[in-house]
Formats: sequence, C-alpha cells, structure tokens
Amino acid sequence: MIRRPHIRTLAQHEWAMYKDMRLRALAASPDAFGSTLAREQYRSDAEWAGRLAAGANSWDLPLVAEVDGELIGLAWGRIEKSTPMWRTCIKCGWLQAAGV
Repeated sequence: MIRRPHIRTLAQHEWAMYKDMRLRALAASPDAFGSTLAREQYRSDAEWAGRLAAGANSWDLPLVAEVDGELIGLAWGRIEKSTPMWRTCIKCGWLQAAGV
C-alpha cells in the first residue's frame, strides 16, 4: 500500500516540531537552507516560537509533509503579492530519506 503524504501549514503552537524538523534537516542536508546547524541550534525557544508566529501573521507559509502523523518533510514558502498575479515561492525545503 502506498502511503501518501499530507502537506499542511504549521500552526504557531507547533514551534517545537518545527525546531526539531529544521535541526534534523540542517544536520542531514546542510546546503538545503540559508543557515547552519551551528547557528540554528543556539536559538532560544522564544525565537523558534516567534518565527512561526511571524509566519502565521504574514504571507509566509511554514509547511510540513507528514505520513500517518509522522513528519517527513519541511518547507518554507512565501506568497508574493508584488506581481500582477500572486505567486507562491518555496524558499527552502527538505525531505527525510526513506526508512530513516
């Protein structure tokens, strides 16, 4: 049976899940993001929560992919309304390797 992923936005209260996924992503694929594990692992919990709070109240889209309730991927998108037709740009993304 094929397990299909579900893509959804992260809610503000899910900052700890976001932190865990982003640190795992940076450890596994350091070139996937515009930051480093060394820099991100020292952020305070308030900074992690604030990042999702900012995303919830703007045109940013903190996204996760999950299969059967397990998070397997992370992306950050942005809706750009400066163009004649609004568009969504994915700024960064990461998928966990199968079987990990």
